[in-house]
Amino acid sequence: MVGGDGRAWLVDFDRAEAGADRRRLDRDTAGLLAALSLTAEPALVATAAREALGPETVDRAVALLGSRDLPAATRRRLRARPEVRERLGA
Repeated sequence: MVGGDGRAWLVDFDRAEAGADRRRLDRDTAGLLAALSLTAEPALVATAAREALGPETVDRAVALLGSRDLPAATRRRLRARPEVRERLGA
């Protein structure tokens, strides 16, 4: 989640799973990339994510940006700003 002050927050740990499968982890990564890229420069978010998580992880997450794996509100915001996906490397 991104607060009104532009700072990113990780929330909803009440649904966290210690043994989440790769698809769930990729979905969470996609949501984080989307939220950060809608408030910060997407190319910088992608670079930092690739450095921290590795290119394969980021590529899997970016592939989910257009899917129903993300919340409807996030999908709407991404559709309104198609350049975000492009700058993330989609």
